[in-house]
Amino acid sequence: MDEQIKNASALLGRYDAPLSDIETLYSFLLRHQVAPGEGDPQFAQDFIDGHDVCEIEIYDQTVELPSSIGLLRELTKLECAHTGLVTLPKTLGDLSSLRELNLRGNKITQLPVEIARLHQLETLNLDFNKLSSLPTEIGQLQALRELRLLTNELTSLPKEIGLLQKLEWLDLTNSPLESLAEEVWQLRSLRVLCLTGVSLHELPKSVSQLSQLTHLELDDNQLREVPPELCELPLLKTLNLHKNQLCKLPTSIGKLAALDWLRLSNNQLMTLPAQLCDCSKLVTLWLDHNHLRALPTDIGRLASLYFLDLGSNQLTSLPASIAQLRQLHTLYLDGNPLTAFPPELTSLPLLHQLYFDNMQGARFATEIATLRRDRPTLRIYDHTDRGGST
Repeated sequence: MDEQIKNASALLGRYDAPLSDIETLYSFLLRHQVAPGEGDPQFAQDFIDGHDVCEIEIYDQTVELPSSIGLLRELTKLECAHTGLVTLPKTLGDLSSLRELNLRGNKITQLPVEIARLHQLETLNLDFNKLSSLPTEIGQLQALRELRLLTNELTSLPKEIGLLQKLEWLDLTNSPLESLAEEVWQLRSLRVLCLTGVSLHELPKSVSQLSQLTHLELDDNQLREVPPELCELPLLKTLNLHKNQLCKLPTSIGKLAALDWLRLSNNQLMTLPAQLCDCSKLVTLWLDHNHLRALPTDIGRLASLYFLDLGSNQLTSLPASIAQLRQLHTLYLDGNPLTAFPPELTSLPLLHQLYFDNMQGARFATEIATLRRDRPTLRIYDHTDRGGST
């Protein structure tokens, strides 16, 4: 062992720990310095010099956290991402100043209950691990604002998750949940909720309690309807309902006054409520791969619309008001049995990208050639082969 550490008697007093623990911790810090050329490594030297080690970032190296990691009481940030970690030491709970813990991309199967002692923790990233459950003690992380659990093996959540009243971001994407704890809908500080691919069959009325929500991911589930209560979220800006089994939308969808991004692709929609046109801030709207035979006649009221995907529906024509979409930049029409070339397309001053399929291209060859001649900046594409939307 380095003579510096053996002779650093001050460290023994500073950390009030056996010499063997200090040696082990120093070896760990020294071994996991940043790679040469990627920066000036400091935390091992700080440690030996008696300074506080406040941040540790380790990526793409094989790591095993020593139990002596708990000696770093001033540590505020610990990142061990893609490092092959399988277990965590109980002494992780001794990191009383820790605010950010990133353990993304490891093989961790369970969290130590001692994690509950991390009372300053604000961000916990456990994406891409092997967790099948969370300890009930998770509810004691009262400062937690961000909890990322994307692609784990969680089948349920403890009810204590409802105690995280400062939580603003919760990501449960691709977790094989058998049910979603009712307490999730009581997290009134949530701004972002990601429930992609969690086998949801319905949303409870209590979704309306998430009054601070701005971003809601519900794609790749089994939802058959959208409860009207979801439309009572005054701050909701992004709503993803891609790949569900929706047959209709509630008329109250027009109450989502802040909504600017809506994805409804790959559902079973045959009609759209006229009230959708009340969402005047919509910028991006995905309606592809449904069974729509007509659009709301007032779709032109979506004056902020920039991107509109109508591909793979049953549309034979477009409403005249589509000419009022003066901000429209991108329009997909492929996969629709249009009976005539939509004349409204010539009235869209900012249209830059237009997508047909090869059958439409052949049928409307003359009109497309004229449009290309009159609008040299307009790009017209053949989008025959896109298949299912992803």
